Amino acid sequence: MKSSSSLVISGVSLAGLLYCICSAAGLTESWCFTQGCRVYKDYSFAGISLYWFGALAFAILSIFSLIRPGSKYLLAIASLFVLGDCFFLFFQLVLWPCVSCLLVAACLGSAYLALIRTQGRGMKTIFCVWLLLFMINVTFAAKESVSPWPIYGRPDSPIQVFYSATCPSCRKMIQDLMKRPDLLPRLALYPIAKNEEDYLQTAFLASLLKQGYPLWDAFTRHWQKEAPASLAFDRLLTSINLFRNKIALSRTGATTIPLIISSIPFGSEALSSSALPGCSAASKDHNEPCRDESAEALKNIFR
Repeated sequence: MKSSSSLVISGVSLAGLLYCICSAAGLTESWCFTQGCRVYKDYSFAGISLYWFGALAFAILSIFSLIRPGSKYLLAIASLFVLGDCFFLFFQLVLWPCVSCLLVAACLGSAYLALIRTQGRGMKTIFCVWLLLFMINVTFAAKESVSPWPIYGRPDSPIQVFYSATCPSCRKMIQDLMKRPDLLPRLALYPIAKNEEDYLQTAFLASLLKQGYPLWDAFTRHWQKEAPASLAFDRLLTSINLFRNKIALSRTGATTIPLIISSIPFGSEALSSSALPGCSAASKDHNEPCRDESAEALKNIFR
């Protein structure tokens, strides 16, 4: 094996070693923003944090790569470590992805790739399996880390409402909520775009709120008037934020709107519109009857 490869493997392993030590000491918690980080941080085996086992694995790789580069024992040990990481990646895939764990996995995978680039098909197959699991976990972690965009309210508001500007059920729900001024300081509204009109009307509402219109006046205006053509640029910016809201909606498993997620009780009078059928989050035609398309809605939501 070339000395440059040995240095790469040793360097990456050293980085993984330091990160595992810092994680075991609780110094990297602020870097992790997925649920899995909080779930797995106390996982241990025989009372020892899994991060210490990771640190040991990287120490072995680093030492072997410098002392015995190209050794069959190094290849066997590294393959064993990567197979073990495949198990942990699959575990995260079934439960919750963990950004901190994925950083450790990235160091391990990088070292393994440098180690096996001149090896046979078997070890490359192991790497391909690892890479597939790793990329799926990265995708799920990215999806979880995307925060929704409230057009009104704060992200930490205890009452969160997902709605569409062209959804009759949503309009009735919002009108009911407006009758409860005590709820407004604890309310966050997340628009969902089902069609082009939704995009334009949401951009129009955002501009009205930015101009200082009271919430009720802003909603009334954007329901009754067409969005000005001058909002074309705002519509492009709003599209990015609306896509974030679609991702957040998909995480809930809901396929219809309006959707209220509340951590506090606020009375049944604000839910009188629940008697109306929910609008499919995938519907493109705001004139069609609202209906629940169940799983079909999620299939079509990003078309």
